[in-house]
Amino acid sequence: MRAPMMKIHTVAAGGGSILHFDGARFRVGPDSAGANPGPAAYRRGGPLAVTDINVMLGKVQPEFFPNVFGPEGNEPLDADAVKAGFADMALKIKEATGQVARLKKSPKGSFGLLSKTWRTRSSRFRFSAAMT
Repeated sequence: MRAPMMKIHTVAAGGGSILHFDGARFRVGPDSAGANPGPAAYRRGGPLAVTDINVMLGKVQPEFFPNVFGPEGNEPLDADAVKAGFADMALKIKEATGQVARLKKSPKGSFGLLSKTWRTRSSRFRFSAAMT
């Protein structure tokens, strides 16, 4: 019996899926920040993750979440840590490629950084060329 199959390497779908730049390309997942330490916005020293893209885009707004983050569980989401994390990633891209990457939002609410498109179960993220 023969059945059509497709080899799938990884699918990053959760908010904790970690964002990577390996010197040549931007990746999402497959590793996860989990709930602890969680994404950078959780204030526990976690890496940039899909949740942080949504904080950066304004889809997740810290002022509408309870203060249950940080080591003591009494702080709001940290949008400044997210911005700093993306600024650091842009610097790594510049060091590796010699090009300056700018973070940008498209009219459809996607997030621009590099040329690649990922689809997850709940969202579509477009990483488009934004070099200056």
